[in-house]
Amino acid sequence: MNYFIFQAVDKTYPRFLEDLRPTHTVRWMATRYRTRMTIGDLVYLWRGGDAAIRGIYGWGRIVGPPAEDAPAGEFRVPVTYERRLSQHVSVSDIKSDYRLIRMQILNLPVGTNFQISLNEAQAIASHINDADRPALGVR
Repeated sequence: MNYFIFQAVDKTYPRFLEDLRPTHTVRWMATRYRTRMTIGDLVYLWRGGDAAIRGIYGWGRIVGPPAEDAPAGEFRVPVTYERRLSQHVSVSDIKSDYRLIRMQILNLPVGTNFQISLNEAQAIASHINDADRPALGVR
């Protein structure tokens, strides 16, 4: 199983918070790591932008392989949202966790897809309340 953070910014995905509801599937741009994306992989959903709003707002799972979107020439991967967090995990909480300070999204937050390790996925999960936390290692 692989673990990712997919980043949305209001400018390019203004409906992100509206769409973030259980069972809703969105075809996310797959710019990096698409060859590593497999069905069942966990995706944390990150809202980019100003530090006041930046952080993790939910999670979902990849439900199909990345495929080329012919008219646009971009690759997209379907992700089904499973949970919108009752309280988002702020970027300041993430930066204060020594286990997460080397994540690419903190050091070079450009792009849509960021692969993270199992240890980083577990560290993020530890910041999520029990009712909203994903089961890690389960497909």
